[in-house]
Amino acid sequence: MTNYNDLNSLKTIAKRLARRQRIAHHDALDVIAHAFEFPHWRALTVARETGWRPDPAKVDTLAIESNARNTNTRSRLTIGLGFATQKHGSIDGHDYTIEIDFEVLMGGQGWAICVEQAPSEKPLIEIYDDSRHNPVLDPAFVSKALTIAYEAAEMLRARIAADWPRRSTKPDKEGRALHPLFRERGLSREWHCLHCDAVSTGSQMAANMWHCPKCSATPIDILAEPFWKAA
Repeated sequence: MTNYNDLNSLKTIAKRLARRQRIAHHDALDVIAHAFEFPHWRALTVARETGWRPDPAKVDTLAIESNARNTNTRSRLTIGLGFATQKHGSIDGHDYTIEIDFEVLMGGQGWAICVEQAPSEKPLIEIYDDSRHNPVLDPAFVSKALTIAYEAAEMLRARIAADWPRRSTKPDKEGRALHPLFRERGLSREWHCLHCDAVSTGSQMAANMWHCPKCSATPIDILAEPFWKAA
């Protein structure tokens, strides 16, 4: 049984939250403090020293949320990489289906939207019906649909980041980041794209889910050393 008389359980939850949301650990600690209505982590620890203890039910809820989803999003879709998750909904009376797997696919009668893993990639909007009844021709509808798709994409990214090493999502003080798929490539401040030859910092790679910020090449094409230039 978890011992709620110390802060270990809350610190563990904060570590999970930091990885999923790709934020600094101290920021995650503040998020936990806010959940208990403290302005920051330090205030929570001071309160504990004077007798305050966290509600076990609230701790359990935070633990479940830190494992299950990105707590900054309103959607409660379950993410399963390799096992597409579907949800159905409606926007202004128009039905849609959203599917999350290695990307986010959202569509309805005569239209579809695709949001990729890389935040730098622009969403792809496809129109299959040019009639005036197609809701995707309405900018207001597109804005609402994109909001839903973006939230789902953030959940997907959080799910991926949770499985990556911490140094893959949060570079160290020297700006060095660890490749999330191939740890043997080591820590580096500079990463090279095999596809387009672009050079990016560790922070840029972490922010773009290890896709090339220039051409969106996948993490497989990202290397610490441009071996193809050696001659």
